[in-house]
Amino acid sequence: MSKYAHTVTELREEKHLVEALRETWCHPEVLPQGARLNSYYSEQEAKVALVIIRWRELPAAYGDIGFVRQPDRRFGMVGDEKREVVKTSSGQQVRLQFVVRR
Repeated sequence: MSKYAHTVTELREEKHLVEALRETWCHPEVLPQGARLNSYYSEQEAKVALVIIRWRELPAAYGDIGFVRQPDRRFGMVGDEKREVVKTSSGQQVRLQFVVRR
């Protein structure tokens, strides 16, 4: 069975998160009431997110990636920890990189 991994970002504004995702490579769904993340594993605990990148946009993915609001107002990323990863000289990594423009 797979489980979800959680990572907190520094982003607090939904519009900046969505803009950054659109500028990179995907078409995020923005769901003010939240929606369930889909997973390859039927026994996996259901998770709900406000911003979702569906698995069909993610090569070799086992499920969606979602962003949820944390108590401190930052967005946290929720994704399946059994996702295919990128091999780098530092080892295997899954990375989302955001740049703050001021």
